[in-house]
Amino acid sequence: MVVGLRRFLPESWTGDPERLTWTPLPEDRWAPRAKPEITLEEIDGIRAAGVPFGCVLADAAGAPSTGLPLGVAASGCAGL
Repeated sequence: MVVGLRRFLPESWTGDPERLTWTPLPEDRWAPRAKPEITLEEIDGIRAAGVPFGCVLADAAGAPSTGLPLGVAASGCAGL
């Protein structure tokens, strides 16, 4: 099963109002957000849609200090 996920926008994009005006993303996606925050929201959405999965893989942005491992565990998924 393929799941489409939201893209991460670096601060160079979210901090540049002119660039954002020509991006195809809706305005509610323009606010700067950390990768772990986006990841946890996507997990919640996938689970709410009834898609079964049990493992989450992450890069260095999912380091223990970000809270991502705790959020993943709280969602009922296996660890990183």
